[in-house]
Amino acid sequence: LDAGSIVHRDGRKVAQIFTGVPGIAVMLKLQRLDGTGAPSCEYALDDGCLLHQAAGSPRESRLELTAALLGRMDRTDAAPLLAAMAEEAGSPHLRWQALRECLGLDSSIGFAALSTIARRDDDPLAAPAGALRAQLLEAHPQLAEVPACPA
Repeated sequence: LDAGSIVHRDGRKVAQIFTGVPGIAVMLKLQRLDGTGAPSCEYALDDGCLLHQAAGSPRESRLELTAALLGRMDRTDAAPLLAAMAEEAGSPHLRWQALRECLGLDSSIGFAALSTIARRDDDPLAAPAGALRAQLLEAHPQLAEVPACPA
């Protein structure tokens, strides 16, 4: 890293780590999306385990953050919106985050959305949603009384 240097790199394949900078460093980052929308992943060098995964687009990242924030703010009025986000087509990561927050805010609305997703044959979240539904029913049998979503 030298004054005035310009570095080009493929961020999906090459990491850039600075452990120290003598003096002051100011960097301008120009980022272009690769168009795939695939999440970015961070792996441990020694064993290859997945350490962190982030959304593949700024929009999706903002929506995930918004869903988490609504949950932390205990905004129960957002549960129907989060259920709709979980049930619509789109990124499985965003949908799962919305479903988790919805379940935490309003178990009735969240469980109905979870059941709807679990019944879909072509949904990539159907299997994990079905497994979570079974676990929740085992731990909380009263959830069986939650009416199914009419849609």
